[in-house]
This record gives sequence, C-alpha cells and structure tokens, in this order.
Amino acid sequence: MDRVSAAVFVGLAVLFLGALNAGSSYARVAHNPGGMELFGLLRYAAVPAVIALVVRRRQHDSLTAAAQLAIILLGAEMLELGALSPLASHAGVPVGAMMSAGFGSGLSLYAAAIPIGAVVIWGARHFGDRRVVRARAEEQAGGRRRGEGDC
Repeated sequence: MDRVSAAVFVGLAVLFLGALNAGSSYARVAHNPGGMELFGLLRYAAVPAVIALVVRRRQHDSLTAAAQLAIILLGAEMLELGALSPLASHAGVPVGAMMSAGFGSGLSLYAAAIPIGAVVIWGARHFGDRRVVRARAEEQAGGRRRGEGDC
C-alpha cells in the first residue's frame, strides 16, 4: 500500500467509496430496505478502513493525509450524486431531495466513522505488534526478569 502513488490511492478510494455510496442511495431510491441495510453496513465498515489506510501510508505529514481524506470523502459524495442524478428523475424523486438526503446521510456517516477510524488508528499505534508490546512490557518491568526481585 505504501508504494502506490497518492493520486492513484485517492482515485481508487474515491471510486470504492463512491460505488458504495451510489449503491446505498440507489437502494433508497428503489425502496429496497435490504439493499439500504447492506450498503449501509458496508459503508460503515469501509470508511474507517479508508481512514486507517490514509494514516497508515506514512508518506506524508498529517495535513497532507487530512487533505487526502477530505478529497476522498468529498469525491465519493460527488461521484454518488453524479451517478444517481439521471436515475432520480426517472424514479420520480426530486433531485434536490435526493441530494439533501445523500448529503445528510454522508455527514452522519462521516461524523460516526471519523471517531471510529481514530480509535482504530490509536489502537494500532498503542498496542502495535508483538515486538512493541514485548518491549513495552519489559520497559514497564524495569528490565527485570521473571522471579527477579520477587520476595
């Protein structure tokens, strides 16, 4: 993942999230509750994963990662609205109502997903891999071995 250029990564993430967003909105327009639930769950799983991938790339500073994340999220919303605009008029749904509903659901998704992504990133950095956990445990023990210093 680290070897992919930033433009390719952002483009693929926009396509991935945009397709999930469009599927969720299409299910909403088609009045398909199972599709809405499925795509809703996929979106709630995908957004924290994309947030974690943006931060884990470690090729840029935090401001660049935040800008990439903003471009990904806004691009996915724009792709969703662009893909569904022709379908909404055929389904008899006003485009403005669809856009406001899509924007509202996107905001609620990101408001929930960004803290979840932050917790995932914190957990990955805090707990780390086995070597980091072992080193931290040895550091907290003061370098003592088992049984040493026990009375």
